[in-house]
Amino acid sequence: AREQVSIRRKNQCQNFRVREEVKSILDLVAQADVILGTCHLSPEEILALVREARRAGIRKLLVNHPEINSVAIPLAMQKEMAAEGAFFERMHLHGNSATDLPGLAAIMRAVGIERTVLVTDLGAAVYDLDPVQGMREFLQQMAAQGFSQTELDRMARRTPARLLGLDPW
Repeated sequence: AREQVSIRRKNQCQNFRVREEVKSILDLVAQADVILGTCHLSPEEILALVREARRAGIRKLLVNHPEINSVAIPLAMQKEMAAEGAFFERMHLHGNSATDLPGLAAIMRAVGIERTVLVTDLGAAVYDLDPVQGMREFLQQMAAQGFSQTELDRMARRTPARLLGLDPW
């Protein structure tokens, strides 16, 4: 059954076509050199969008929340997206994730910390935890998973600054 799902996902992704209207938007994003976020599309839609974004010349492509339950992008697809130049927004886990902290750490290492941006997603009023405290907690949790201060700095500060145009590309 797992193999059938994998084959079906591969076929769906190969058959997915990005609409012409979206291609026009991708051209504008590339010209402006701004970040394109994938939001909560399906893994197959995200992969197709990543491929099309790269063809359009977009450098700043951010896959949002690849571990949340509603998206849950398989590791193999994440690696494929990373090979296309995508970055991944890894968020503080607060009950809606398809993995746990050790699993998240393993995924981050497998896909590449150089492709990782650490965030909290705690700015919404529905969360009780303060975003600043949440980020502090998330960094501590990732340190407990064996990430060095240099790696955490890269994922929490340097890569986001680069994507935002605050540090040179």
